[in-house]
Amino acid sequence: TGSVNILVKSTTESAGETFTLRASGNYGSFTGAVATVVGSPAVDGKLEIHNGDAIEADYQDASGTVRIARALADLVPPTLSNITVSVDLGIITITWQTSEPADSLVRYGTNILSLVATDSTLTTTHSIKLRNLIPGQTYYFLVTSTDAGGNTATNDNSGAHFQFVAVPSPTVLLVDAYEQADGSAYIDEGAYTNALAAAGYQFAVWKVTERGSPQLSDLQAFPVVMWRFTDDLVNY
Repeated sequence: TGSVNILVKSTTESAGETFTLRASGNYGSFTGAVATVVGSPAVDGKLEIHNGDAIEADYQDASGTVRIARALADLVPPTLSNITVSVDLGIITITWQTSEPADSLVRYGTNILSLVATDSTLTTTHSIKLRNLIPGQTYYFLVTSTDAGGNTATNDNSGAHFQFVAVPSPTVLLVDAYEQADGSAYIDEGAYTNALAAAGYQFAVWKVTERGSPQLSDLQAFPVVMWRFTDDLVNY
């Protein structure tokens, strides 16, 4: 058959509404859309719901077995709090928290907020690094998060926007994972940092023994990454 009827009901509209799904391909999959509205139950071709309602879809599969799919109505956007600006290794980082897992978006700019940095990971602890800033410029920003239900909230400091002054960002990140090997002479990190300084490069040092191994997001802010392992020709 090219279509199938399902009964969809909610805590608010317990009698439910009947909707028709259409076949999608030739492999037993059916799709469709169910309009929802907040209000009192009525037979109107829409499913009345309220936040926190249990939603249930009842249907028969190809064998005639009654199947039930369940979901939860989420109509409340996350609450955004504790918006902070920090500088770590010369990189501006915006952090905030949300009351439920949600994605991360920062809109920023020196006048119009025309720049965007995002992270689609759903989390309650958010961190966005900003790249390619102009040192000495004042930047304004707001933060936005959207939860799994598509509810979006924005914190723009009550319309005033948050702000920070950009700092020079290092060109090079030296990831120092050096460990002295047995029987090998110790090689100080200055063998690297002094050469970088002499060549006129701005740089930052990531000490793996202190910070752990960096993640990809930690490296992406730097045009050049140097990774120092054990310098030993005798044992390696």
